[in-house]
Formats: sequence, C-alpha cells, structure tokens
Amino acid sequence: MNDNKGTSVVLLNTTPGCMLFESVADKVAQCDSKVEYAIAGNPGIVRSSNPHPKRVEFFANLDKYSLDQLIKMYCPFPSPLKWAYTRVRGLLGRIKRKVVG
Repeated sequence: MNDNKGTSVVLLNTTPGCMLFESVADKVAQCDSKVEYAIAGNPGIVRSSNPHPKRVEFFANLDKYSLDQLIKMYCPFPSPLKWAYTRVRGLLGRIKRKVVG
C-alpha cells in the first residue's frame, strides 16, 4: 500500500510492540508486506545514515547558545524566493503525476 499520506513501514520487534499496535490496528489502514520490500524503500532499516557534517560542531555549541540561537545557526530558513520556487515546483510535480499517471 502506498498512498503517499503517512507512515511507510512499521516494524514490530517485541511482544509489547505487537500488543500496542494491535490496540490501534482497527483505526489504521495496514497491510502485511515482506521485509525486503520495506528495506528497499527504507535503507535506514539496515544501515545507519551518515552523520551531518556539522554534528560535532552543533553538540560543541549546545551548552554555549540557546535553542533559538542554535536553530538560527544550523537550521536557516530559505529565502522567500527559494521557498516559493520549491513550493511551486512541488505543486507542478504533483499535477504532472496526476495527469501523466
């Protein structure tokens, strides 16, 4: 199932996890799948992602700056023009997928 609207995969590894999932199973759309399919779409299941190049620097500054300052330093917002370009490009891509199939 791929509706591009939510969680791509849920792995249930423990009995408590299975019990918790069963408690909400009637409230969510779900389907069983092979783990190979899940890995193909989520390589982070079997290998760690690469650390961000500024990870060490971020943690070194964690005690020196406030959270607001760190966000401004490491998570800068794009310019309004770049933001608009990204949004329009995404919208056009979705329209193209619906038209082309």
